[in-house]
Amino acid sequence: MSCSSVSRLPRFDAPLASQLEVVLIGPRYGEAICVHLGSNRWLMVDSCLYEGSVAPLHYLNQIGVDASAIEMIVATHWHDDHVRGLSEVADAASDAVCVVPLALNSKEFITLASAYSGRDALAKGVSELYRVLYQTDVARLRFAAASQLLLSTTTEAGPVNVWALSPSSEECRRALVAVGSMLPREGAPIGHPPARRPNHLAMALLITVGDTALILGADLEEVGDPLVGWRKVLTEPVAQNIAATLFKVPHHGSDTAYYAPVWQSILTANPVAIVTPFERGKSKLPTADGIAQLKGHTPHLFVTSPRVLTRPPRLSSIVSDDVAARTKDGLRTVARRPGIVRCRRHPGDRSGAWEVGLYDGAAQL
Repeated sequence: MSCSSVSRLPRFDAPLASQLEVVLIGPRYGEAICVHLGSNRWLMVDSCLYEGSVAPLHYLNQIGVDASAIEMIVATHWHDDHVRGLSEVADAASDAVCVVPLALNSKEFITLASAYSGRDALAKGVSELYRVLYQTDVARLRFAAASQLLLSTTTEAGPVNVWALSPSSEECRRALVAVGSMLPREGAPIGHPPARRPNHLAMALLITVGDTALILGADLEEVGDPLVGWRKVLTEPVAQNIAATLFKVPHHGSDTAYYAPVWQSILTANPVAIVTPFERGKSKLPTADGIAQLKGHTPHLFVTSPRVLTRPPRLSSIVSDDVAARTKDGLRTVARRPGIVRCRRHPGDRSGAWEVGLYDGAAQL
């Protein structure tokens, strides 16, 4: 059993020193993850804004934890929806190690970051990471690639290891090529950088605490190439003999990030799966088909901020396949307050189960 209970949270409280906690924040545009590794030592993965505040710092403030407790900050890639406010997190946690994908330690990225104005969403993400890289003490910076051990320590929750599952060497190479293509030509006016896709740099993570393993999928996609994406992750030495009980679904549950062997090879049966939505213009994820696909692997699927399709006020506030299937029958989208999914577990607990708490608009799908 991977999920022992699901409850609605009226407020937050700090985890116990021996407790593993994963908090997913996703306000329809943006994503941030706060991981308590035990002993009040925290790992922050990406950043976004939550009701006007920098999400990771807002959450720690809510539970009475100072930013000095942050041990490591990971920027999984440069897209604006994953790095908003990240430089503020790095400034507040002045002793934390900051980890970014290896390819960002390049003259091409430096040139790109200094070339664009920051008005475009991609350019804003580039600028945010630029501030992290060049306003942070070099001793705090780490540049990571697949199968690299980022953190190894011990807390009251048990031995802790944090590994990068991506990007592969080929993904780093392609990222450099992509960055080079974004650079303005000599003498040409500087406008906005090209479209944000494809993303060659997403850094998925494997975290083990005691006997518990979890995978944070970032925005890593699958393109059918054995040298990149999830297909490559499954061949990494660190991904062998893994049975993760919690999975942060990659890229907002999109078809481009789905790869069935991931569920069969490195996850337990019926793991806890958590996902954030993405709503920007016509892009809306996860889709009803995407939700159905994920629910085919686990009944324990949770979203931070569902798009509730309803004919108010009669239908349930929780998204279901039945509701989603009737969107063409006059149903409309009803906005809900952004939510937070909190997952807690005591490593070593024989039940092996996560306690899931839902805050504000978060829901089980």
